[in-house]
Amino acid sequence: GYQRVGVVAALGPEVRGFSVGQAVVTTIAPRNDAITAQWGAHAAYGVTPVDELHALPTGLDPVDAAHLVVAQVGWNAATRAGIRPGDAVLVVGDGPIGLFAAQAARALGARVVLAGRRVRRLAIATTFGCIALDAHQGALAARVREAVGGPAAMVIDTVQGVEAQHAY
Repeated sequence: GYQRVGVVAALGPEVRGFSVGQAVVTTIAPRNDAITAQWGAHAAYGVTPVDELHALPTGLDPVDAAHLVVAQVGWNAATRAGIRPGDAVLVVGDGPIGLFAAQAARALGARVVLAGRRVRRLAIATTFGCIALDAHQGALAARVREAVGGPAAMVIDTVQGVEAQHAY
């Protein structure tokens, strides 16, 4: 995985603001960076530029922190889309990124429809105020219009499949 969470084992001589033994999470390094081109976290040690290193709050379980990078993808999808309060937003896909994107859109004040195929995840989406639609039932565009009183102003596709692109 690319969710790199760990403990600082050593610091470069010019690094400030971190200490050995401190729990941290990293963002993803650029692909062309020869020093940090390690996309996987399945390693005992890794080298990370200080500007991609973030201290974990005291008490945050590292397992929970490992999801921060995935949450960031969902947050970026919603915040970069220009969503405004009251907008109707369709999120296609009920995987972790879809759920995080739906949460972020709700936090921005949108009316969110989450379309997916997993009953349990659709139920989770309703706990933070989303309208959940089972994508198996077909006629997605019509059901979204019915749910929000018109077309969605924004579609966030988190599954990137041809079916999803043509479903709405």
